[in-house]
Amino acid sequence: MYGPAEIAKRYSDAGAGKTKLALPKMFVLAMFAGMFIAFGAFGSQVVSVGAEIPAVGKLLGALVFPVGLLMVIMAGAELFTGNSLIIISVLDGKATVKGMLRNWVVVYLGNFVGSIFVAAILTYGHAYSLFDGKLAESVVATAQTKVMLSLPDAFLRAILCNILVCIAVWISFSAEDVAGKILGLYLPIMLFVVSGYEHCVANMYFIPAGIFASGEYGIAADALNWTACFVNNLLPVTIGNVLGGVCVVGLGYFFAYLHRAPKAKAAEPTQVVDTGKKELMDLSANQNIVGITTFSENAVPISDFSPFAPEPREPQARSIEVMLNGATIRIPNEADPALLAQTIRLVKHLS
Repeated sequence: MYGPAEIAKRYSDAGAGKTKLALPKMFVLAMFAGMFIAFGAFGSQVVSVGAEIPAVGKLLGALVFPVGLLMVIMAGAELFTGNSLIIISVLDGKATVKGMLRNWVVVYLGNFVGSIFVAAILTYGHAYSLFDGKLAESVVATAQTKVMLSLPDAFLRAILCNILVCIAVWISFSAEDVAGKILGLYLPIMLFVVSGYEHCVANMYFIPAGIFASGEYGIAADALNWTACFVNNLLPVTIGNVLGGVCVVGLGYFFAYLHRAPKAKAAEPTQVVDTGKKELMDLSANQNIVGITTFSENAVPISDFSPFAPEPREPQARSIEVMLNGATIRIPNEADPALLAQTIRLVKHLS
């Protein structure tokens, strides 16, 4: 099992790969995702339609619906809501904003085509005739309820929905085996369904299916039309899903596990030295050493008194000068650092 920090790195790489897919492949994989979510949504409607207690019906539907995302993850497909996490790849420098937006647009359209494709086949294949037409009535009622939500309700429920969907995708990256991935993604998806949150790709199936079934089975449905589908539901739900996935999960986990704090600026030299000298260290505060400097090959000779060199002499090229309580020693720059430290200690002791 991978920990959260490793999951962040794995998704950063995977998200970058999603932005680099060729457009035809991206669109086809998005169609598959729309179809898989529609299959899961239809299955949830079938198992819940006969429940007399609404809460039981909701639970039964929530137990089946996650099969759709399971197929998306395990079979390989592109789901718009889950791809909100591509923001992690962008912030990590592995993908571009342009690539992310390109993926979102193509995948969103592909999800819609795949979802409406399944809804149309189920309608005109008369799959909604189950239970003496009660399934068709339930499908129309579900769609009507969704388009009659207020815009704030649809928007806020969508934020909560995609937090759970992205967490499901995130957890699925913690495992490499099939059982681990299924268990990881199953529970968050079940929770969002039983809670009644709004998922734009699922609604690409639920609402068109209701519109088609209403016409095919002659079921009256006030306010259920394509304008209501797009304006009253898909628009606010899509925006809410993006905010929940990008701003909550994506930005939050990037900051927690991939954000790198800026490096501290290097300290400025404590004092300016003359041309030809470069200060290495100032230890005067705790060792009574005035300073240590190194001389370049063109350094001007210095005739400081040194107990180790009574007569003034030229400093060696690239030599080090140590000044201690007025006394000066010079050591080749190539000298062993341990030898230099020992010499400094000796001079300090003699002083």
